[in-house]
Amino acid sequence: MKETDSSKKERLKLDQMMSDLFRLSKRLRLQLINGLFGEHFADADVKEIQYGNAKFDVDVYSRVIGDLFMRLDTVQ
Repeated sequence: MKETDSSKKERLKLDQMMSDLFRLSKRLRLQLINGLFGEHFADADVKEIQYGNAKFDVDVYSRVIGDLFMRLDTVQ
């Protein structure tokens, strides 16, 4: 099935909206992560949320590419 220009634009808008959602305040980002991924991070337990490179090599022949990689630094 061939994708139409309208469908491509809608997909790009959705992608941008999701990216923007992950740039909200720390509290809202944690709520979003907890809701989407079934996690239970508390605001007090997360010191910092860092954004990483969206591309990295797993080995010589394998590369992982994502829209967004985040690392949550938590209190031990």
